[in-house]
Parts: sequence; structure tokens; C-alpha cells
Amino acid sequence: PKVKEGDVVEIGDVTRPPQATKVVKAEATNLARQRKVSGTVLVRVLVDETGRAARAEVFRDTTPKVGLGEASVNAVKQWQWTPAEKDGVRVKTWTVVPMPFVSPDRAGDYFVAAGFAGEAGLGADAGSPAPFR
Repeated sequence: PKVKEGDVVEIGDVTRPPQATKVVKAEATNLARQRKVSGTVLVRVLVDETGRAARAEVFRDTTPKVGLGEASVNAVKQWQWTPAEKDGVRVKTWTVVPMPFVSPDRAGDYFVAAGFAGEAGLGADAGSPAPFR
């Protein structure tokens, strides 16, 4: 059967995966800062045929849970994407976005390592850590 615009297609079956065009960084919670929790949150996101995050959910949270999962989901819901395509047709697909958090390394700054940039289709130059304030 021919795919129609808006159909949900498995990520492995798309001919062009979704690519993030606007990234909103997750803000670390006060609890994460206080406890100096590091780790990578995996957010599962349904990118629709218009390039919006139609749904997002925590696929894997940090241990201990200190709100970084929820913060990551809230950030990813604001992302914009070039939608996935299957045979030239824009489709919905689920993808996983890693959101690495690195514990404070100076004066209370909290860094998210932007290692997700390559996987999110942003290119290697988007990978420098940025402080959360």
C-alpha cells in the first residue's frame, strides 16, 4: 500500500529521517543541581508531518529521578523539525533524542552536553556545552 501524508512510519522505514531545525535546551532543575546528578535522558518524540513534536515522553530518565526527564520533555516539545519522508511523502515517525546532562563543574553552572546535536541532525558544530542559569 502506498504511504499517505501523515501516516505513522517506523523510523527504520523512512527514506529521510526527521531533522531538528530549532532546538530548545532543557533547563536543569534545582534538585538536579543540588544533588549534582549527571546522566542522559532519552526522550521519545513523535515528529508529525508538519515538523512539530506531536507527542513526547521520557524513554529513560536519570537515576535518581530529579526532574531532568520532565525538563527534557518540556524542551523537546518546543523543538521544530524537518519532517520525515517516505518515498517523497511527509510522514509522522517516532525518534529518540538523547539529552545528556553533566554535573556542575564550576561556580554552580550546570551544563548540558549537546552530544545530541549529531543525532538530531544539527551537525557537529552544534555540540558545545552551554551553561544553564
